[in-house]
Amino acid sequence: MLQPFPSAIVQHSIPGRVRIRISDRRGDSEYFVRAERVMSAGPGVATVAANPLTGSLLIEFEGSLERVLEHASSKGIFSLTSSARPSDGPFTRLDNELERFDQKVRRASHGRWGTAGLAFYGAIAASAVQFGKGNVLPPAVSLLLYSFDLYMKARDAERVAPQK
Repeated sequence: MLQPFPSAIVQHSIPGRVRIRISDRRGDSEYFVRAERVMSAGPGVATVAANPLTGSLLIEFEGSLERVLEHASSKGIFSLTSSARPSDGPFTRLDNELERFDQKVRRASHGRWGTAGLAFYGAIAASAVQFGKGNVLPPAVSLLLYSFDLYMKARDAERVAPQK
């Protein structure tokens, strides 16, 4: 049985750069590995960064956005349902700023670090401080659990990140 294309929206677009949000596939690492590979071969596409945790593709390209979107549709990656920015509340701007910061950290560290990795080590350090102060339950243990959760998310994201 053929599965329908996942629906997508243009989250943000400026000439040569577009962020596509594919909420239906959020968390689907296999889908985003395939989407990144297929979209990278598209006409005029320079780079593609997939983020399964946020359900998005960041595509940098030369030429027309329409050609990029036609390529996605012709290859079964997604079908565009709207080019309007969704109104998902006050956290949209924060989400966009955090994604930009994550990209800057990754560029500066040559792909070795991301914001999740920084948060992981920050939480580990904070838990060590709490242990040192004798605040074992709940501060130190809670921070260690948060650290482990961050580690798992970062590890999963790294598995689908493009290899440089």
